[in-house]
Amino acid sequence: PIQYHLASERPNKSDRVFGCVDTNPSSDKYDVYLANDLSQEYLDSNLLHELHHIVQAEANYPSVYNKNTPDFHSDDRAFIQEVGSHLASSILDIDVNDWLESNGFSFRFFLDANFNAAMEGSSRNYTALADPLNFANLFCGLFMIAYYVNPERCAQLYSAYSRYPKVIEAVKEAKERIRSIGVDSPLNATFALCFLVDYLNLWKYYYIACSSFQIKTHNDYLRFVDKVKAQ
Repeated sequence: PIQYHLASERPNKSDRVFGCVDTNPSSDKYDVYLANDLSQEYLDSNLLHELHHIVQAEANYPSVYNKNTPDFHSDDRAFIQEVGSHLASSILDIDVNDWLESNGFSFRFFLDANFNAAMEGSSRNYTALADPLNFANLFCGLFMIAYYVNPERCAQLYSAYSRYPKVIEAVKEAKERIRSIGVDSPLNATFALCFLVDYLNLWKYYYIACSSFQIKTHNDYLRFVDKVKAQ
């Protein structure tokens, strides 16, 4: 069962989103949160986007889970949860967006909105990027845009954030790696998510899991790769 809510009613909100869904509900239903200020065309795309995340969950796509650590129980808990959500979206949204376009729906309105917001936010001073969580948060914001925008806009994005060359290089490398892996199956999505957590040095905070396995460390990731290659 699915219950619908306004996006403004979602718990632990820290910024405006068009929609979200908890694909690991603690109750017997999925809660979907949607913005109600969209045109019918984009409302349909937004709704289908969130519903397809439920399809992914039911099809055993992986998810990012928070590790039960002292960091998670500190004042940083909300930020750790937010970054983990962004990591999952960085991969799972690609599969969703590709599905939408293949079925005649567009996500470009949302991409344009995110691009414009990122360009406006480029004047902010992003500090403490030596912290892997801060680095990953900025990385995810740029990666999710750079993956889809045309080369001209991508160049504008990179130029606007040129003060952060390590983040830009990470986005460029991750784009190529994720495209080579693909995300159109639970196995490929698992590879892609593990690559991001490993590449961004985030095993301290997160692990990747679905119903049949858990990958919690760098060594788990390497064993997972070897096992799949051997099949």
